[in-house]
Amino acid sequence: MSVHTYWIVDIDATAEEAPALADKVRQWLVELEIILPGPPLADQAYLPLYRYGPAAARWAHENALGHDLLCAGLQIVTERTVFHAGEGDVGPFVCPHCGATHDDLPWSPPTEAWYEGEGDNRLTCPACGTASSIAEWRSGWAYGHLGFGFVEGRMLDRLGDELAALTGHRLRIVHEHL
Repeated sequence: MSVHTYWIVDIDATAEEAPALADKVRQWLVELEIILPGPPLADQAYLPLYRYGPAAARWAHENALGHDLLCAGLQIVTERTVFHAGEGDVGPFVCPHCGATHDDLPWSPPTEAWYEGEGDNRLTCPACGTASSIAEWRSGWAYGHLGFGFVEGRMLDRLGDELAALTGHRLRIVHEHL
C-alpha cells in the first residue's frame, strides 16, 4: 500500500517558535472542523495523527480525501526536517536569486549539512554564480522546522494561503508518495 501526504511546510519558522505556531494552527484547524479535537491517534509511523473533521472535504480537491482510511489525517512536525517527495524527484531546482532552473545540481551534501545544522549548506547557481542555502532554493522538497502533513488528503491552495496569513510566514508545498 502506498501513502500520499500533502505537506504544507513553514520555511520561516525557527526551532524555537515551531511548537507555538503548530499549536496555533492546530487550534485554527479544529475551530474550522478541518481536523477533530482531542488527542491524536498513533499511526503506523512515529507521528501522531489528527483525524479529519467534517469540514475537511471543503478544503480538499474533489475525491482527494481519504476519510475512510485508517492512516488518513493530519501529522504535525515541529523539528528540523527535510520534507521530501518520497519516491519523487528532488528537482528541478530554481535559483532564489536569478530564477534560473536547473535539472541536476549536487544537492545531497548541502541537504545533509542543512539537516545536521553544520557545514556548508549552500548550493551555487551555475547561471548567476550566487551561493544560497539549499533551504532557499525552490525544488520538490522543503526544509523547515514546522510542517503540516495531510495524509491521504490533497488540500486546496486556499488552505496554504490561509495558513500563510495565520503564521505570517512563507510556505512551501511538498507532495510525498511512499
